[in-house]
Amino acid sequence: SKAHVNGVGIGFSMFCMFIVYGVGFYYGGGMVDAGKIPVGDLLVVFFSTVMGASAFGQLSQKFGDIAKGKNSAFNIIKVFEAKPGMNKNLDGIKEGSIEGDIKFK
Repeated sequence: SKAHVNGVGIGFSMFCMFIVYGVGFYYGGGMVDAGKIPVGDLLVVFFSTVMGASAFGQLSQKFGDIAKGKNSAFNIIKVFEAKPGMNKNLDGIKEGSIEGDIKFK
């Protein structure tokens, strides 16, 4: 169901985020300790990666909405492109072409 898909998406997002935390602190801390990069650069790269991973994990929740929108757009286009089943006479009824008697009771 939709709740299961949402749960898996959020779980994957959290998984990615905490994996990035662990690897980032381990590797980045070693580089800062060795003097290869300053702490400010580590934090910029670290938080950019975490935000990207979080956004990627939450993207899977939107696939259902994208599919619904695509289906709706297809149906709307189909309505606009449909040929009407009736004979459309844009000239209308010409004056004098109707004959008959009107009786009032």
